[in-house]
Amino acid sequence: MISQSDREERFLSLFEKVRKKVPAPRLQPWIFHMSSLEDKLFGIFLRELCGDSNSGKKLFDMIGAWEKARVLATSNHDDPVMELRGQIGYLRFGGHRKIYHQKYIIGDPGRGVGFRQSAVYDYCSLVSSYASQESFYGRSFDFVYFDLRQVASGGRTFAFDLVESVYRNAVPHPNLHPTKLCLEGSSGPLSGFNLLYFGEREFANRVWADKVANIFGAKEPLWETVEAIGESLVGKAEEQTRLKHESTEFVVFELEDLICNYQKKRKLGVQPERFLNGELTVDAFASAYLSVFGS
Repeated sequence: MISQSDREERFLSLFEKVRKKVPAPRLQPWIFHMSSLEDKLFGIFLRELCGDSNSGKKLFDMIGAWEKARVLATSNHDDPVMELRGQIGYLRFGGHRKIYHQKYIIGDPGRGVGFRQSAVYDYCSLVSSYASQESFYGRSFDFVYFDLRQVASGGRTFAFDLVESVYRNAVPHPNLHPTKLCLEGSSGPLSGFNLLYFGEREFANRVWADKVANIFGAKEPLWETVEAIGESLVGKAEEQTRLKHESTEFVVFELEDLICNYQKKRKLGVQPERFLNGELTVDAFASAYLSVFGS
């Protein structure tokens, strides 16, 4: 029977095989060519809010530049976006974002969400405590990530993906660079972590807690233990990349992407289990993975 350390080693070998062959998220021209950094950051926020670039652009065109959004957020009017709401119409959502998130973007009183309970209002309010969006994102990752999770309908994946997009494309501040996978509150990444270390994607809460305690000898709170193991995995991935004299700047994002995607049963069937158990070679599973997620 293959050991846990062997499973981890196989996973890290897979990471080395696929990391350069999976396309990194890129900004669409409508955001990339913005001359104002503040407008670019607001455009990135709107894009991640929908998980779809075309919908993000539609929102930006309707709401306007960052300064206009700030004015709307500080308006004394009960519903300063009433007219905009009727103009926006249909939005497309992708990835982790779903159609039911639409009511939270600028609010939808007909469905019980006022403008001041909306994602745009929350974001503007968060940033208002700082000199600019750039200053907001210039802080430690942990603080930025925590704040972004408070945005209406946001959550873990939205916050992590937004930080990645901002870091890659607008504010590559060292403080903003994460060192961990942020597994708490995740779905795909936690399933990937569970499969890697425990052999199955999901468990009942008590069973999962027992496995964490038994396998890792957890004396700290469970999530601290799990996050520490994830951070250790990031460190090992960075070290093997460093030994090849390659940049480790985006390793944590690439690893988070892999641990989320490699376990997807709908796309890869039982191949992830067979790979981790040694029934498939690293090359064979890497080929299968790249056929789905590669460039």
